[in-house]
Amino acid sequence: MWFLFEGTRAGKGSEKEKLYLQNNGYTRGTEMSGFNEREYKNTNLFRNLEFTPEGVYLTVYPSSTLKFSDLEHELNTLSVTGVDWNSVNQALQERSTRRLIAPPQEVSKRDGQVIVGISQDEMEAYLTVLPPINGNPVTREVALKALEKEGVVFGIDHTKLDEAIQEANPNVRVVVARGKPAVDGKDAEINYCFPLERMPLKPAELENGRVDYYNLNLVHNIKEGQVLATKTPATQGETGYTVKGKKLLPRAGRDLLIRAGKNTQLAADGMSLKATTNGHVVIQDGRINVYTTYIIPGDVDFSTGNIEYVGSVRIVGSIKSGFTVKADGECGSRRNHRRGFHYRRGQRYSKGGDSRSRKGECSR
Repeated sequence: MWFLFEGTRAGKGSEKEKLYLQNNGYTRGTEMSGFNEREYKNTNLFRNLEFTPEGVYLTVYPSSTLKFSDLEHELNTLSVTGVDWNSVNQALQERSTRRLIAPPQEVSKRDGQVIVGISQDEMEAYLTVLPPINGNPVTREVALKALEKEGVVFGIDHTKLDEAIQEANPNVRVVVARGKPAVDGKDAEINYCFPLERMPLKPAELENGRVDYYNLNLVHNIKEGQVLATKTPATQGETGYTVKGKKLLPRAGRDLLIRAGKNTQLAADGMSLKATTNGHVVIQDGRINVYTTYIIPGDVDFSTGNIEYVGSVRIVGSIKSGFTVKADGECGSRRNHRRGFHYRRGQRYSKGGDSRSRKGECSR
């Protein structure tokens, strides 16, 4: 959409004038009453028209793609009288030659004008400023009134507005106002303070550069009172506005809850979760649990490394030669227990280095 505004008054131009303004930009001659010596020129990428006291001059540029019918339409739209169409054709054929194509024209006085355009989504407003013809130039006040008349009230860039007024180029459309898009809110996030996935077991590196395949750090120990998870709350987002001041509502972020499981305590504000005992973390059905007993489904060997745990350890298989298990709680191996081994709280069990050894050795 676009609207034409003149000097200190604003209104829609005629259909004929609108068609020309849309396609070519504004071009008019200077007032000829009394043979005013001032001249008015209009230049675009294709041609230059000069309305002077001596007459109307036309220069067609070498790079122009204009046809005779284009010039005929333009001159008729401008109501130029007494046109010498042969001279128009010569100017078209002899590029860069300034040709007199019509006698002096009687042109009424006209103040500077502005054309206001608004994008379909109302997120941009444009201004095209047309220079005056022996009249008053467009001022900031005139431009602002034109914008206000079309409902543009938000995001006006006064620097760009002044640039458009100063340039007063009918072939240039300047963005003078921009809307503000709505910013959707962010969803809440749960920040876990322990590894969510089992990391690949990596041997510990010794000081001499060698690696220790007996210590793989299989178990991630949790201490009583340790923070297990925190929550970053959801945000509501930011309201946006069109250049006409219409609100654009954001999508609010979705909330998430920290789901407390066994041996955990949720803060009163729901923003953090702590362990109420020593152990290891297991997430089941979305709930965070701390279990005091760690179960090894097979043997303690090179697939697990040595075990050191703050709770109790239950071993389904056996402890292979050269490996140790240390637990602050009870520690037992189903197979070794059949042979008479059962381990008390706070003890370490180590299987002898000799693969033929059938006895275990406990030490604090």
